Formats: sequence, C-alpha cells, structure tokens
Amino acid sequence: MRIQERTFSPREVADALGLGESTLKRWIDKGRLQSLRTAGGHRRVQIREIVQFVRNEQLEVLKPEALGLTEALGGSLPGREVPLNADRLYNMLTSGEAQQARSLLVAAYLRGASLAALCDTPVREALKRIGMLWNDASVEGRARNEARGIFIEHQATDLVAQAFGQIRSLMPDAPEGAPVALGGAPASDPYLLPSQMAAAVLSDLGYQVINLGADTPARSLVEAACMHEPKLVWLSISTPVPSADLKAEVRALLSALPVGTSVIAGGRSRDGLHELEAESPHFYVRNSMTDLAEVARTLLESEEI
Repeated sequence: MRIQERTFSPREVADALGLGESTLKRWIDKGRLQSLRTAGGHRRVQIREIVQFVRNEQLEVLKPEALGLTEALGGSLPGREVPLNADRLYNMLTSGEAQQARSLLVAAYLRGASLAALCDTPVREALKRIGMLWNDASVEGRARNEARGIFIEHQATDLVAQAFGQIRSLMPDAPEGAPVALGGAPASDPYLLPSQMAAAVLSDLGYQVINLGADTPARSLVEAACMHEPKLVWLSISTPVPSADLKAEVRALLSALPVGTSVIAGGRSRDGLHELEAESPHFYVRNSMTDLAEVARTLLESEEI
C-alpha cells in the first residue's frame, strides 16, 4: 500500500506523537484533526491529515516508523540538532548521500518549514554552488571539471526531485472544486526541477496541480489550459532565450489563454519580461518560490470571495 493511502487508529497516532489517546480523540472531535469512520464506526486517520496536523500544531513525530514515515524519510527522523542549511545540503548532495539529504528535507517539512522557503534558501543555494563545480580551478583540467560537475549536478537534481516527490506524497488532496494551476518550462528548456518545485509549492497551497514539465511548447500550454481551465499558469524559465523571442512567445501565450487566466513567470532567465506586466493585469514576473506562493495565495483568496 502506498504511504498516502495508509490510515491509522487514534491510538496509533497518539503513540507516534507521544500524546494521550483521549487527548487526540478530543482534538478529532473538535475538528483539529480530520478522521474517517469505518463501516463499523471506528475512527481512522489518513497519513496526509496526520502530517498536516503535525505541521499546524508544531508537534514532533517521536516514532516515525509507527506511521510508516521512515519510507519518506529514507530512515529515521533527524534530530532538531541537525539543522538544514545550504552548506549541509551541498555536502550531502555532492557526496551522493541520498538518504540523509531526503531525510533532512522531509523532516524540515514535517516540522513546519515553508516549502517555498526550502526551495529558495537551502535547495537553491546548494544547487547554485553545484552548478559551478565544472568551473572549479582546483580540480585538474577543464575536461575533468566539466565531467565531474555534470555528473554531480545530475545526481543532486535527482536526489532533490526524490525528496520533493516524497513531500508531495504526504500532502492532502486538493479540496473538491479547488482551482487548477498548470505550467512547465518553455520549449527548448530542459530543466525539470524548477517546475517540480513550483508544482509542490502550489500543491501545498491547495491547488489542483498539473505539471507539464520541461520543454513544453506554448501551444501545448494553451491546449492544456483550454481543457483544464486553470486559475493560474506558471512558466519556469531557466535556459537563456533572446529577450525579443521570449517576450514574443509570452505575448502569444497571454493572448491565447482563456480570459482572466493569471500567468506567473520566474526562473533565472526571466529577465526582459517585466515590461509585459504593464501590458497585462494578469501577468506577473517573480524572483522566487516565495513570491510565487504569495501571488498564488492571493489568487486563492480572491477565488473564495
């Protein structure tokens, strides 16, 4: 059974969190923790609800193995004395410590860290340093630099993608009728991870998310938008594109999307698009995942009015 399909009794949840069973049942009755009822009338709690409860109440999972969380963590839960920062993550990613890197990222999420902030600080900074390894003059020869840097970057990207996949598996499903967000990287942009992180951030906010991934032509985004009627479309632009070409493509996208669809563009090659914000009230250029989350949250709030 996949982790997101598992359910637990109040006693099992209380034991894993170091709480009294009666206390936990009282919180369930008050709606602080959502539960299901079996055909026989017994309470069962989904793992995704437990994770959100732990995050919201700032609780500690004392026995992650009792909730099956060792699978997501890749082992035991790291202690709070092992902080997640860019230096520690960089060292783990460059040495291929998959289990430890995944544990730190998933543990930070369980302990209430903002997913957007995780993307913007430790992950972004560690991967930026890794992306410069090929140019490290301390390693013998440019060819060796490049070969070493590429393999480490690809390895690190996959490790981070695994961690974000595990985190998404712990998120609750979007509420029924929740607005849709879809997006990806434009044509000829091969980078997968930025869109994966954007998808995770938007999922965490409660959107129904459709990630079209890397190298997605504008016409494919339009076709998907016409089918799914998203509240927002994101563009993750990592590969340099001539400014005039990029602006022309985005203008064409904006004109072809359903009226009122918001488009958020970001990524290290977003430069040159800011002037388009004045042309469309539904187009945003943002610098970070935190900025993406802020705009997306505002759009969600407007949906609720």
